[in-house]
Amino acid sequence: RAIVEELAGMGALVHTCSRNEQELGSCLNEWKQLGYHVSGSASDVSLRHEREKLMAETATIFGGKLNIL
Repeated sequence: RAIVEELAGMGALVHTCSRNEQELGSCLNEWKQLGYHVSGSASDVSLRHEREKLMAETATIFGGKLNIL
C-alpha cells in the first residue's frame, strides 16, 4: 500500500494486485478519491498461471510498456 501511494503521489500510473478482492476495491476507491491513477487486479502471484494473467493484463493496460515491476 505504501509503495503504491508513494509512486502514485509522484504522478506514476500504477497497477497493483491483492489476493483479497474486497480489500483491493476499498484501496482503489480511496486512491481514486485522492486523485491517484491506480488500477488493480485480484491475483495470487504465488500461482504461475495467476502471474501470467497479471502480466498480460498489466501489459494491455499500459500498452506493453512497464517501467517498474
